[in-house]
Amino acid sequence: MKTCVLITTAREEQAAIIYSMTKAWFDVKLFSKHDWENKHVTPELEDILMSGDVDYLFSFCCPLIVPEYLLQAVRNLSVNLHPSPPEYPGVKGAYRACWDKKTEFGVTAHLMEGKVDTGEILKVKRFPIANNDDPAALTLESFRHSVDLYQEVVRDVACGVPFASNECWSNFTMTRRHFEILQADINPVNAN
Repeated sequence: MKTCVLITTAREEQAAIIYSMTKAWFDVKLFSKHDWENKHVTPELEDILMSGDVDYLFSFCCPLIVPEYLLQAVRNLSVNLHPSPPEYPGVKGAYRACWDKKTEFGVTAHLMEGKVDTGEILKVKRFPIANNDDPAALTLESFRHSVDLYQEVVRDVACGVPFASNECWSNFTMTRRHFEILQADINPVNAN
């Protein structure tokens, strides 16, 4: 069985589901959960990736940015599940889609590179937006679709199914700081 490291969101229910899906196909050498306050590479994560014994790295909606030297230590693929479509790299894609009054949203599986949300896109799953006035609801909906897409992608990786996507990333990646500035401009009353 191929080996992997799995890093996920700290959301317990989603993390547990993703772990269960992953261990069905891979020998999970390390499973670690991260939130925005815990988004740093741990010594344990660095050690296991640098060992050269990891075939795949899977990241599910995880805020941790894995440095290039660790990505290069993975024998095969490093795959990230981004809870927004390629039009919205970076953070808070659901908010941006609502601000843009979009009627469709999506989630993206892509290869990881040193620069966030720039790697080759493997697969995108799109879905209609029921209410583009509620970014929190859209965020939750995107996480549900992220779980579905992750299940497809982890299975396809395990089975050696090739990916063929013609999708491309937008050239603007939203950082947390950009988001705070835009949010203040859009909702000045709620900025503080």
